[in-house]
Amino acid sequence: MGIKSQATPYPTFSEMRDAITDRTITTAFRSGWRPDYPSAYSYLYSLYDSESADGKGSNDGDYKNPEFDALIDKANTESSDDAAEQGYRQAQEILFKDLPSVPLWYANSKGVAARNVKGFALTWQGIEDYRNMTKE
Repeated sequence: MGIKSQATPYPTFSEMRDAITDRTITTAFRSGWRPDYPSAYSYLYSLYDSESADGKGSNDGDYKNPEFDALIDKANTESSDDAAEQGYRQAQEILFKDLPSVPLWYANSKGVAARNVKGFALTWQGIEDYRNMTKE
C-alpha cells in the first residue's frame, strides 16, 4: 500500500495517557474501553458525545457531531429500554459514517470448568462469575 509509518514509544502507559489528555500526542494512539453496565450509553456517550470532548471526558479524539449528540440525548429520555436501544443504534450509524475512531479488535473471553463444577458462566462483561459456581 506504500504507507510509511513509525512507532512513537512511551516508557509508561501513564505517560502516553498524559500526552493524550494534554492533547500533545501527534500520532495514532491506542484506546481501550469496557462498558460499566450493559447499555450502549456506557460507551457511546463517554467516547463520542461532544460534552465528553476537549478534555472534559474520555472523548480523546474530540469528536463532535450535533446530530449524534441529539440522538444520544433523546435515547436517554426514552421510557423503555427498547426505545433507548433503537436511539443508540441510530447514533451508531452516524459513527459508522463519520468513523471518528477505528475499532481494531475485541477481547475474547475464555473459561474452563471440570465435570464436578456446576454453574460456570461468564458475565455480560466476559468476566468469570465465581459466585454461582459450585463443586460437587
